[in-house]
Amino acid sequence: MLSPHRIMDWIWLVIGLIWVALAAVEVRKRHRAGAVLLDIGYNPQREMQLGFGVLLVAFGFCAAVTSSRYRIQGLAYVAWGMSQFALATHRLQLRQAGIFGRRKLIRWEEILEYSLDIKGQLALKLRQSQKWTSLGRVDFVQRQEVCDLLASRVPAAAGARNPE
Repeated sequence: MLSPHRIMDWIWLVIGLIWVALAAVEVRKRHRAGAVLLDIGYNPQREMQLGFGVLLVAFGFCAAVTSSRYRIQGLAYVAWGMSQFALATHRLQLRQAGIFGRRKLIRWEEILEYSLDIKGQLALKLRQSQKWTSLGRVDFVQRQEVCDLLASRVPAAAGARNPE
């Protein structure tokens, strides 16, 4: 019969493997999206996620090295910290395959129209939903470059709605 401590080790092992899998999925999505053409996003939680990741990795490493009882739990914390590093570096980017946003990759072929308003808010109209989806704000310095890149990548029939 398994002791409660052994059962918790298995639970912590599963939790750690889930965090490793989530970090691997994030890295795979970035790789499949192709090279970065233009980085236009800012992750407002970046500093918090990096700091939290450092604390988790440090705590997990200490727990894994100093205690045989909490070794598996420590490794799960290291995996959680590594996934925080992956999340902290997630930004809005224009890539070869499309726009890599907060949730997923939006392929160039899926975009019907785009709009960049006076305040720099970037919105897309997608073929699938026919609704406008807001992606985030573009800095004033990068607006012209973003417009040029979108105009070159979005199919010519789609065009742009740009109030500027």
